[in-house]
Amino acid sequence: MSSLSGVELDAYLARIGHSADVRPDLATLRSVHRAHLAAIPYEALDIQLSRGVSLNGTDVVAKLVTNRRGGFCYEQNALMARALRAIGFTVTYVEGAVMRAARGDDMWRNHMPLLVDLPEGRFLADAGLGDGFLEPLPLTEGVHADGIWSHRLEFLAEGVWRCHPDPRGSVESFDFRTEPREVADFVEACAYRADSPDSPFKRVLVVQQPRPESKVVVRGCTHIVVTAGERTERVLADPDAFGAVLSAEFGLSLPGEDVRALWTQAWAKHLEWLAEKENTPA
Repeated sequence: MSSLSGVELDAYLARIGHSADVRPDLATLRSVHRAHLAAIPYEALDIQLSRGVSLNGTDVVAKLVTNRRGGFCYEQNALMARALRAIGFTVTYVEGAVMRAARGDDMWRNHMPLLVDLPEGRFLADAGLGDGFLEPLPLTEGVHADGIWSHRLEFLAEGVWRCHPDPRGSVESFDFRTEPREVADFVEACAYRADSPDSPFKRVLVVQQPRPESKVVVRGCTHIVVTAGERTERVLADPDAFGAVLSAEFGLSLPGEDVRALWTQAWAKHLEWLAEKENTPA
């Protein structure tokens, strides 16, 4: 999977609302990264609907660009990497491991971040973290400001790093190796997360998007907004409310039958959670 065609790149830039000239420099990398995250939400709704996920380049463009859907990490970063390569960037797919610090080496390949090489140095790019960083991070140890958010990179060993996203988000940390990989190396891991009943993406519906002043999430049938100093939650108690948030917050216009199916599954799990909570001793 190399780069987008010229026609595909034009369609991608229109999809993310990026009208400025593009060239393989740091300003473009930052603006494309920010525009991608602002336009294309992180979501795994097809997994909830048992429709699977394809990492075929044409399929990813059709879903995220033409059909104006979102996607989860493998889809998001496969698309952004191909777009950046079409612009002229040197982009490397690398192996990631979300929550490896807590859960161990079995987490490798549950994430697919990107490294981008520029004269200013190497940068970590990632459109697939859900509520992660808005702009790429310089691959240097320390804290990196990202508007009101801040993220920290930690060198672990030769070729291995740990990213600590802003603690107000949903991911405590993820590790990554700098050894080059290809999308084909992640097909099996992607299929497991799309198809296995043990997959967290099967168990919990999630839609997320980071913004300059907030992180907006639908988890199950709960709408969550996190700002610098506040977290609010609202239960979406019917399909209309659920569909309205998907549309208004994330730009996702799904068929009515899909909205009803997604909400019905999420509501059933919400009621199970309430029952368990009620029966759990204080």
